[in-house]
Amino acid sequence: MNAAVVTVGDELVLGEKSDSNFPWLARRLAELGISCALHETVGDDQIAIARAIKTTQAVANIVVVSGGLGPTSDDVTREGVARALGRELVFDDVLAGRLCARFPQADRQFLDLVLNQAYVVQKAEVIVPRLGTAPGMVLFDGDQALYVLPGVSAELEEMFDTEVVEHIGRHFGEREPLVRLVLRTAGLREAEIEGAVGDLKIVYGNVRLGYLPRLGQVDVTLTGKASERAEIVAAAGEIRERLGNAVFGEGEERLEAVVGRMLKERKLTLSVAESCTGGLVGKLVTDVPGSSEYFSGSVVCYSNEAKTALLGIDAETIAGHGAVSEIVAVEMADGVRDRLGTDLGIGVTGVAGPGGGTERTPVGAVYLALAHACGNRLVKLSLAGGREQIRLEAAVGALNEIRLHLEGLG
Repeated sequence: MNAAVVTVGDELVLGEKSDSNFPWLARRLAELGISCALHETVGDDQIAIARAIKTTQAVANIVVVSGGLGPTSDDVTREGVARALGRELVFDDVLAGRLCARFPQADRQFLDLVLNQAYVVQKAEVIVPRLGTAPGMVLFDGDQALYVLPGVSAELEEMFDTEVVEHIGRHFGEREPLVRLVLRTAGLREAEIEGAVGDLKIVYGNVRLGYLPRLGQVDVTLTGKASERAEIVAAAGEIRERLGNAVFGEGEERLEAVVGRMLKERKLTLSVAESCTGGLVGKLVTDVPGSSEYFSGSVVCYSNEAKTALLGIDAETIAGHGAVSEIVAVEMADGVRDRLGTDLGIGVTGVAGPGGGTERTPVGAVYLALAHACGNRLVKLSLAGGREQIRLEAAVGALNEIRLHLEGLG
């Protein structure tokens, strides 16, 4: 059985607000054993809403619509649903009475606005709101169910958990829940991972294998029914074996948290010297609560003069080799480690773009150097994308080099 989700709101399609309802709904549906086959986001336009509903009905037994059920003129989801199903909007006197009872002291103008929410799609089973004033609706179109819910997350979640879950179980029967295991990787591209483990889709036929690229990281996802958990775990084990130390964690583990834990376990301290990343490495490190136990500080030395004044890098070295070079990265790492007195120091220098690149050091060229008691570890990255993407991937790359070094220490 498949489901689809339609989220409604101009704020979503304009990028003014991130859509938190769809991820929540997709997870809850999976827990009920229902895969989400399609997600559509549309603005507050009844024609667009109707079109999205018809599109999703073509691939799903269950369609969940969220948003656009408020009392104002831009809330047109009711009209969009009615248009999609070829039905009328009708005034629900019982619902109107309940809405009015919530505001006994309200004036007529306010009540008239609230009562817009008493119009429901013909033949709808009304879900009376416990939170807020926006009612939900359950509708059937043949053997397909349509659940229309408010866009306010707290209202949607309460309505889904108290009404929709029971309704799905009653009309579609209990289903085996889906389980999902996520392996988090760093240092490999999506295509490299696919080349290494893609054949496991055939070996483990009941496990759906997927890849979710993030900046400098790729999540490998394994999804299947709860009864196939052993097969999922076996597939994950083989993926770990094939990808080796590219796998740094599972589930929601963050790279910066893994690095922090490893530093604490080994009782080591870290300092950072940053140029092109402008403090992003330090920001990621200090996003982890308790990072003061192992992180001393970050020196952002963007200009050549700052590199000389703050880290002691010889101006002639910069002039002769360029600020973006192996030797400058190494001296940045050595300099910050020496000045802040830490066990490890990492230096990051590169060309984030869009300008500033040369034939020798094009946009996306980044040098990472890690200074430690036994010497230096140096890596050159060749990154692609816009300025923000390059900077973020360079910061993630720096964290990953720290992790790989710490793994080598045991």
